[in-house]
Amino acid sequence: MRKDITEKIRLHLAEPVTREADVVYLLVEIRKLLEPDKKVRPRRYPSLWMHCDWAVHTELDRGQASALVAEIDEYVDKLGLGSGGGLPDAQARKFSDVLNLRRFRDELRQFLRSRSLPSGVCDNDDSWASFLRGYVGVIADCPLTCSSKKRTLAVTDALVIRTEPDDVILDGSRVVSFPVTWELWFKGQKKFLWPGNLA
Repeated sequence: MRKDITEKIRLHLAEPVTREADVVYLLVEIRKLLEPDKKVRPRRYPSLWMHCDWAVHTELDRGQASALVAEIDEYVDKLGLGSGGGLPDAQARKFSDVLNLRRFRDELRQFLRSRSLPSGVCDNDDSWASFLRGYVGVIADCPLTCSSKKRTLAVTDALVIRTEPDDVILDGSRVVSFPVTWELWFKGQKKFLWPGNLA
């Protein structure tokens, strides 16, 4: 069965993965391969697993989603948007990696290569930008939240990503980047907007 799923993914990756439906199909099939590896999954591909989940849920509030929101809360607090005063360079890079989805890209690449599947969707910047545009279209307006009673949060308990599909920056027919806005919420109120470009 897993071999059949791997071959479906191989065939799917033979064409560009750009449309929302293509993105969801790829991530659902990858999730099927990750599912049996419950002991390995959380440690080896935490970001990939969360992004696969995010593509099929209207809201995520457990596991990696909750951990990511808590991580963002810590970064934002230290940046001075809450009660802190700034981030060391290494933490600033980690924060940037979260918001520009670099962790997701790296883990997706590692997973595909570990299964001897084509990783061009991650290796090529143009392909990745087109994939991300489809992915963000799927997850836009679907919040990540942290509702765990075990975590003490200072300034952020929910993240929402928003994008305007018509604001894509093109070079000919090639997607170069597109603007997104991360909304940071706390106790039901929007606290901060973090604008940026994904590509």
